[in-house]
Amino acid sequence: MGVCEFRSDVLKYIIRALYFVLFLIFGGVFLLQTSFVKNQFKRGLIESAKAHQVDLSIEKIEGSLPIDWTLKGVKAQWKEGEVEVEMEKLNARLSILPLFKKQLEVSYLKAHGGTINGVPFEMHAKGKVDLEHKKPLKISHFLIEGKDFFVRLE
Repeated sequence: MGVCEFRSDVLKYIIRALYFVLFLIFGGVFLLQTSFVKNQFKRGLIESAKAHQVDLSIEKIEGSLPIDWTLKGVKAQWKEGEVEVEMEKLNARLSILPLFKKQLEVSYLKAHGGTINGVPFEMHAKGKVDLEHKKPLKISHFLIEGKDFFVRLE
């Protein structure tokens, strides 16, 4: 076996490995779009909320997971207080690159048709969670507007 044949074989294996990696990436993205996976995300969100003493219900999850999420018919009620939040639609956009640093960054979060204890509101926010150190959500921008109230945090 000559040097040229060896290089040719190595190059073929590298190209096959790249095709395999691309296949895995596209297959993973395709799998995330199935209703089965979206229902698993929905169950995970509901169970996580229960662990924090919140009763959560979500009618439907749409969008292109993992980047764009649209949650429809969202209702949350805190067990300790008398706060009930309902939203017709909640849009969220996640950033991919911070995931490599073990951070979950929400670059866009908007609530449409929301009510807090029956009082209508609209909300815009963005922030990040440090998954590695299990730190809580760090909000970098938050705006909530209602008929009789206005809250802005930056």
